[in-house]
Amino acid sequence: MKFNSAIASISTATILAATTAVVLLDGASAVNFVIIQPDDMHFYDEWNPPPYLPWGGNNYPGQEYPGTSDLPWINKLRTEGLTMTQAYAAAPKCGTSRYSTVTGRYPTRSSHSRAKAINAGKDATIPADASIPNTKLRDVGNVDDGSDCTHSNIAQTFKGAGYETGMVGKWHLTKNNLVTGDDGDVYGGVKAEIERCGFMDVEAMYPDNLDESGNQAWSTGLSHNMEYVAYKAVEFITDNAAKDWFLYVNPTVPHGPGVEDAMDVDCRITTDGDFTTHMENGWSVEGMTAEFGDNCTAYREDVKERASQSDSNDDLGAIWVDDAIGAIYQALNNTNQLGDTLILFQLDHGKAEKDKIWEGGIRIPQFIHYPDGIADTPRDWSGLVSTIG
Repeated sequence: MKFNSAIASISTATILAATTAVVLLDGASAVNFVIIQPDDMHFYDEWNPPPYLPWGGNNYPGQEYPGTSDLPWINKLRTEGLTMTQAYAAAPKCGTSRYSTVTGRYPTRSSHSRAKAINAGKDATIPADASIPNTKLRDVGNVDDGSDCTHSNIAQTFKGAGYETGMVGKWHLTKNNLVTGDDGDVYGGVKAEIERCGFMDVEAMYPDNLDESGNQAWSTGLSHNMEYVAYKAVEFITDNAAKDWFLYVNPTVPHGPGVEDAMDVDCRITTDGDFTTHMENGWSVEGMTAEFGDNCTAYREDVKERASQSDSNDDLGAIWVDDAIGAIYQALNNTNQLGDTLILFQLDHGKAEKDKIWEGGIRIPQFIHYPDGIADTPRDWSGLVSTIG
């Protein structure tokens, strides 16, 4: 089934803008969709960020690529696809921005935040608090159009059109205490809620940011694990090669806590269980561990080398994400799905002014790669694009 039968009902503005651009350029429509949204990544100089951003206390120049890497896979999406030159996130923080990516709405329009405002006696016509704790993907009965989870989001739209839907990586859109069962299983409760919200296959999922303080029981003993996130993304792509599908990929890095420390944690310890007694080596991922005999330690040493031994979350995390994107790209190519898959890469917000609504907080790089619809030469789309509908 081609995507054009589902496009009319999709609310997410990024997908609408991307698809509109593709149709105008080449008159084609895509079958599969991947959204890749790293956490707290830089807007690198070569991607043409807004000028005079306050990088490191200096106005300009800004951010160069990490170490010896030029982030080849992200740049492959850019140089062989379409660049949105005026793309904006709907919010300058990760959780609120992700809500808008999934729903196409301003965070202030979330069912959860509006219900909290009404319950607090506030005027329902005044925009609600758009903080991360208030912006969750929930159904609420006492507000108009309050079915964010079971109806008004992109996963439900794709699922209703016959697509397989999947999600890997960071979530950040569920109120954990509201879904935790009597057994105290936060992770299982959040996973079940994400599935209820339309994502049929939820793997390598992180309910929230990792917490070093010990206040979040689900994250005890866990760390960033991009090999496992990539492995599960590749598994979804491979398993659904004969179907139409949508995959939402959310790397947990470069966001902290310490990416360098994470690289010293056994990659067989995952959000889905500890596999150290079941596996001799790590996860076999082409473009990551496979070239090192599935040895995560050897692969991660290579990441550190390419980062010029930097201990920066930004440097190590960006290379780690880029390799994972390479693994996804190669999986699509190996399964003959690359041509009719539209990959949308975007940041969750601007890093230079995170938590502010200046250009540095909401202007984002956004690249669209779709070989069957866009020629493999760089193209720009200069119109305004946002993650709201």
